[in-house]
Amino acid sequence: MAVIIFDPVKFRSMIPEFSDAAKWPDELLALYWNQAICIAEDEGDDCTEMQLYMLMGHLLKVHTNTLLKNKQGGFVSSSSIDKVSVTKVAPPSSDMFEWWLGQTPYGQQLLVMLQVAGVGGFYIGGLPERTAFRKVGGVY
Repeated sequence: MAVIIFDPVKFRSMIPEFSDAAKWPDELLALYWNQAICIAEDEGDDCTEMQLYMLMGHLLKVHTNTLLKNKQGGFVSSSSIDKVSVTKVAPPSSDMFEWWLGQTPYGQQLLVMLQVAGVGGFYIGGLPERTAFRKVGGVY
């Protein structure tokens, strides 16, 4: 795969929504460029470091919301003031880890990176025929 170098000028011309350099400095765009590379290609140690930073940001945000702001986790679907009533959404996924990561923007970004890095399985040792339905030559 060809190496693509981030060009902020070209990016701003292609997507004018982010053309204001004062609001969207080159350093911030470069940070998201590196994250996009981790999502697209999983470039080893640099991506592991970014994933750990995202996890740390998620943990800090959850901590801030629960302990410092007295907010419980989860998503509020409705609330009322008189007689105080709050309805929360049940976890939309059967996987509690995905639901937990989905509570903050950092967790959502980490989840995407982990899902892309974990696509497919792996095979260790043995005959290659054991990974297939049939043996070589089509015999069961």
